[in-house]
Amino acid sequence: MHKSPPQTTLKGHLEKITYYNQENHYTIAKLKINDVQNPVTIIGYMPDPNLGEALKVTGTWETHSRYGQQLKIDSYEMVLPATAEGIKKYLQSGLIKGIGRKTALRLVTHFGDQTLEVIENHPERLLDVKGIGKAAAGKITVAWKKHHAIQRLIQFLQKNGIKTSYGAKIFNLYGQDALNVLKSDPFRLVSDFPRTGFFIADAIMQNTGMSIDETKRAKGCVMHLLQRFSDEGNTFVFKNQIVSFCENQFNLPHDVILESIKH
Repeated sequence: MHKSPPQTTLKGHLEKITYYNQENHYTIAKLKINDVQNPVTIIGYMPDPNLGEALKVTGTWETHSRYGQQLKIDSYEMVLPATAEGIKKYLQSGLIKGIGRKTALRLVTHFGDQTLEVIENHPERLLDVKGIGKAAAGKITVAWKKHHAIQRLIQFLQKNGIKTSYGAKIFNLYGQDALNVLKSDPFRLVSDFPRTGFFIADAIMQNTGMSIDETKRAKGCVMHLLQRFSDEGNTFVFKNQIVSFCENQFNLPHDVILESIKH
C-alpha cells in the first residue's frame, strides 16, 4: 500500500517572492523562519502573496533536481498579530491599501489589540477615530475585504478537500462574493464552471454538512453529464445513460433523476 509522504508545518514570514502567476496564483517564494538562517522555498497556489506576511504553511517536501529541497503547499493560513504593537507594524507595512503609517497609529491608539476585530466585524466604528471620515473608512473596509476575501475562499476550499488551484478561477468568476456563493448555492458552479463545477459543488455539500438537496444534486449531475457528452462531440445521449451514471456514481434516487431530466 502506497503511503502518503509526511506533512510538515512551518511558521514564518514571506521574505522573497521568486515567481507569481497572477492568472492562477501559482507562487514560488522564500519563507523566513525565526531562528533559522536560510529561508525555505515554498511552492504552490497562494493568492495575492505579500512580502512580510506571516504565514503558517503545511505541505510535503520535494527535491527539485536544480533547486533542491522545497515545500509543496497543501494548505496555509495567514497569522494575524494579536498584540497592539504587532497590529501596528502589520498595518504600517502597506499590506492593506488605504492604511498608511499615520492611519495605522490612529487606529491602534484608539482600538488597541481589538483593531483588526473592529475593521473586520464593526467597520462603522472606524468613524469614532479622529481624522478618519466616511471616505477613508470606506476605503479601509473595501481594501480589508478584498485582501482577505480570497484568503478565506482558499481556506474554505482546503478545508473541504478541494484543490486550491481552482480558487483563482472561482474568485475571478464571483469576486468578493465567492465564499457566500459557495456556502449558499454551490450548485451554481455547475453552469458557471463547466466540467469540474459539479464535483466541487458536491464536495462542498457533502463536507460542510449542508442539508442535502437531492433535486439540486440531480439537476447538477444531469447538466454535468450533458456538458461532458457535448465536450466529447456527441449530439445526443440516451436517457438511461444519464440515469445510470447519476444513480450509480452519486447514489441519487431514480425518480429524482428522471424528474430533473424532464425539467
